[in-house]
Amino acid sequence: MSGFWSGWVVVLAVVTIGVSLFLFAWGLRVHIPVQDDGTTGHNWDGIREGLHKLPWWWVAVSIGAFAWAIGYLVLYPGLGNFAGVLGWSSPEQHQRDTAANTAKRASQNNPWRAMTIAQLAKDRNAIDVGGRLFQDNCAACHGKGARGNPHVGAPDLTDAVWQFGGSEDAILASILDGRSAVMPPWGQALQKDGVEEVASYLQSLSGNASRDWQVKAGHERYDMFCVSCHGPGGVGRATIAPSLADQTWLYGNDWSDITTSIRDGRTGVMPAWRTRLGVDQSRLVAAWVVAQAAHGRPAGK
Repeated sequence: MSGFWSGWVVVLAVVTIGVSLFLFAWGLRVHIPVQDDGTTGHNWDGIREGLHKLPWWWVAVSIGAFAWAIGYLVLYPGLGNFAGVLGWSSPEQHQRDTAANTAKRASQNNPWRAMTIAQLAKDRNAIDVGGRLFQDNCAACHGKGARGNPHVGAPDLTDAVWQFGGSEDAILASILDGRSAVMPPWGQALQKDGVEEVASYLQSLSGNASRDWQVKAGHERYDMFCVSCHGPGGVGRATIAPSLADQTWLYGNDWSDITTSIRDGRTGVMPAWRTRLGVDQSRLVAAWVVAQAAHGRPAGK
């Protein structure tokens, strides 16, 4: 802080406290004339203004507040560039607390580093920490229970479906480095009728109610526009495109959801957490996810 602004803060603080003290002391001693009935003579629609001395406890509390404020400004930073008698600063306190927390976390992580993610998934303490990390960083998209959110395209992490692989290494890679996927829009190429025909065919693949008269035409259009990514019969291709022949739908399986996906396309991004969480904490999150999947349910249930 420059000398000018430091001086300005000092003057502002001293004047504010000084004026407040003067008004407080003056208010206790000033004589205000009153009438015989103890009122000031002011009258508002029949309501007369009375005058009473301040209660002793209010005066005591006020004096204590002034003493605390002055004492704080002497001991701690508050008067411009004056660091206070104790020499305390919030940046230094933050650095000390951060260093202590880092050391504590490193000590806690040391035994976990030698364990596989599958072993961590069976360690109650590791799971507790991983669960808290998941709630702090992942639940906003995937939900508190990791059941996913079709509105943002966040998958359910408790079922048996893994687009980018459900192995320990694949899950950890997804957390550390993120994932991205794009479904191109086909509305212009298919037009309204074509979009609905393909949607009917996809509903028939997953066993949902479909418009039977559109299924055959939809199958033909699917083989023309969609099969290269989603594979014959909509079985999907790992890391490229999801299966369309099961009951798992990343963006929902309602008619409007499916037609919107075909017509307008979808873009999904799983952000990378390597910088924020690091490897140790990401492994704990992966272990928590593995533990939830182990107690999850079959795909689409």
